[in-house]
Amino acid sequence: QNLRDGLSKQYKSSTKSKRRRREARSANLVDNIEEMIQSNKVVSTQINHLHSYIQENGDSASEAFVVQLFVQANLQILEAFKQDATLLSKFNEAERKLKACS
Repeated sequence: QNLRDGLSKQYKSSTKSKRRRREARSANLVDNIEEMIQSNKVVSTQINHLHSYIQENGDSASEAFVVQLFVQANLQILEAFKQDATLLSKFNEAERKLKACS
C-alpha cells in the first residue's frame, strides 16, 4: 500500500488516487445539485433576494435578520422540492449516482 501511495499518480488503487476521485465526484455532485436547485424559479428568486440583501447591507446586516432570511429560504427550497417532482427526482438521481461511485 505504501508503494502505491508513493506512486499515486500511476496507481488507481492508491489512497491518494481514491481520495482525489472521491473529491472530484463530490464536487461534481455539488455543482449538479446547485445547478438543479438554481434552475427552479422560486429558489432562484430567494437566492437572489439573499444575495442582494447581503450586498446592500454588508457588515451592518443584522445577524438575526440574516438567519431569518436563511430559514425562510430553506423552507421555500424544501417546499419547492415537495411541489416539483422533477426537481426531487433529479436530486435523488444525483444522490444515487454518488452512492454508486463510492
